[in-house]
Amino acid sequence: MATNTPKGALAISVFPYKQLEEADSIRLIHLHPASSREVEVKCELIHTTLRICEDIYDQYTAVSYVWGDPNNTKVIWVDETPLPITVNLYSAFVDLRHEKKALLLWADAICINQCDNEEKLKQVAMMGRIYSVANHTVIYLGFLVAEFEAIWNQCAMTSVEQSPALTEFVHTALNQVWFQRVWVFQELVFSQDPRVQFGRARIPWNTFHQAMSSLMNSGTLLRLNSKAMHGSTLLSQMHRARESHQKAIWSEDPDPEMLPIKVKAESLTMLELLRARRGLGVTDPKDMIFAHLGFASDGQELGPKVNYSMSCAEVFHSFARSMIDTGFHLALFGELSDGCPSARVTGLASWTPDWSMAKKSRSLFQPVYARFGNGQAPITWFLDDDPSLPNTHIFIHEPPILACLGAEFDIVLHVKGPLTRVAELYHKHRDILMRFEKVTANPFESTFEIFEQSYRDLYELVWRQGIKDQDVLPAPDSEDLCRMWLHLVRVTTEDPLFVPTNLFEVHKRLEYIMTKIDSASDKSQSIDELALARMESGLLVLVPRSTQPGDLVVELLLPRRQNVLHCVIIHPITAESGAFESVVRNKLCRPTWPVLNCRIVGGIWLPRPRIEVYEEVVSRLREFPPQIVPNKKVSGIQDVPPGSGVNTEGTDQVVSRLGELSPHIEANEKVSEIQEVSPENEVGTEGWFTLKIFAIH
Repeated sequence: MATNTPKGALAISVFPYKQLEEADSIRLIHLHPASSREVEVKCELIHTTLRICEDIYDQYTAVSYVWGDPNNTKVIWVDETPLPITVNLYSAFVDLRHEKKALLLWADAICINQCDNEEKLKQVAMMGRIYSVANHTVIYLGFLVAEFEAIWNQCAMTSVEQSPALTEFVHTALNQVWFQRVWVFQELVFSQDPRVQFGRARIPWNTFHQAMSSLMNSGTLLRLNSKAMHGSTLLSQMHRARESHQKAIWSEDPDPEMLPIKVKAESLTMLELLRARRGLGVTDPKDMIFAHLGFASDGQELGPKVNYSMSCAEVFHSFARSMIDTGFHLALFGELSDGCPSARVTGLASWTPDWSMAKKSRSLFQPVYARFGNGQAPITWFLDDDPSLPNTHIFIHEPPILACLGAEFDIVLHVKGPLTRVAELYHKHRDILMRFEKVTANPFESTFEIFEQSYRDLYELVWRQGIKDQDVLPAPDSEDLCRMWLHLVRVTTEDPLFVPTNLFEVHKRLEYIMTKIDSASDKSQSIDELALARMESGLLVLVPRSTQPGDLVVELLLPRRQNVLHCVIIHPITAESGAFESVVRNKLCRPTWPVLNCRIVGGIWLPRPRIEVYEEVVSRLREFPPQIVPNKKVSGIQDVPPGSGVNTEGTDQVVSRLGELSPHIEANEKVSEIQEVSPENEVGTEGWFTLKIFAIH
């Protein structure tokens, strides 16, 4: 499936489609029989409805295939009218034809008018039902060379003999582009009886999966190239997704572990599907959204907000806005790619993930915890449910800007990355790491001298050689090491977090990445996209490798539905100061606050974020008199059109009653209700911040 406007040779002839009249109307292809492959492909289009097809009439077979090159076409005859189609679909028709019997088929390229965006959107929304109503689904993988015919026939019996051609066949099967296409996920999962076809021979999907699994378990997997390995992973995920979906149909209590991306009976959300399928092949990038509308549990909510007349950037922005508005911006920002900005979809704002690109690394976002007694519990802050907080964000359509309230906490002073060399040294000096882990895990069974030596070994052999930047990571001195040791053995409660050479937290996080991520490729990509940064506060943190000195650490005050708080790295930019800044101030009821134009760089891994700062941010927002709080839910999205022609009726009266609340908390001012700390540690615990409006481009 690939619903896109015809291009190249496909655009030469526009077929005279008749309008689909009913809500569940579809077209079916009545494919004529043929005595040989050389006979021209002829068919008719018939109109029917899914209601009729669900009965005993008009039972059809859906075709799941890859469009292929739109410039490489062959002509078929539809209702005695020539119609160019891609060679891939042409080959599927030729191999599907029976010698004597006609066949009813559904194939998107012909059954959907690709020149009618309105029809396309409606048919795409029905895609799950179209495949679930079909009696059979044929997954057409293309032509089968003669040398593989015997192996393919053995696959039908799930008993394949080892042979020199076996590995090559598995490569051929798993390297098929079909496995890399985003549409095929729902086509397979919804199908009643999917069958895999090479040439004219086809076998049931379950048989195909069982045969491939058997081959891979026999040792063939070790000889696969990276592309085939990826195909193997997708094959396994797709099969488990189908099993989970089928079990959900027949069982009231499906097993949530059947699918790696945690399918539940109520189905998957758009965000879960996009996270699992992002970067897979689509002819049109915006099909990353449209391909999941009929399958996602929340697809109907997003459906009316997008259409095929919109650009790809507009479609992606609409989904991002929906996620932000409903309180899921944390999960959304976690999907922002660390890849090359120039490769992103044109016109895409930094607050919107590019779903056409695979994400190279794990998210740096992590929960922020507050201490309660001897344990820890996640902070809960639901802006939507707090009537004392005014509106915190609005959207500007052109250019696409997310304007929201936020707090600036820290500044990046120095940054060094990627951490690829550090990871290599981790592997090389595992004995050093194990000795350090043993000492820090059981400090009471060790001595300061042993701790000092193991720490210096870790620094010299791994971090100094891997980073080679004294500004980011200076050499440890005895006084710093002594402070860390005294805290480790609990002689003092002084937190050495801001000791310039303290590697404890960063080391533990990197060790986690090195040991807990199963996939070698995921591990490598995660490390390659990380950098080490020294903040103005003295903190040592992990950041995306694209982070630059001068970037800011901020907390964006957006609605949230998750029990966590996160900081992001933003990059200040120079933008034309236009009417939108005064509009934003007025709409957010902050007439005196500075507006900072910026872009989101990505997440940041903080060792132990300062909880009191977040609490102070909320308390400052509550200083506004309740009577001037806008009477609407925080989650409501307001469109601010371009320029100054915005309806600001009533805004002036609201602004006049605000008073002048200073957005600043001075660096040397003690934040209220923060416990006293020793003078030596003041730099890290006083928690100064600046409230601003962030205009995120």
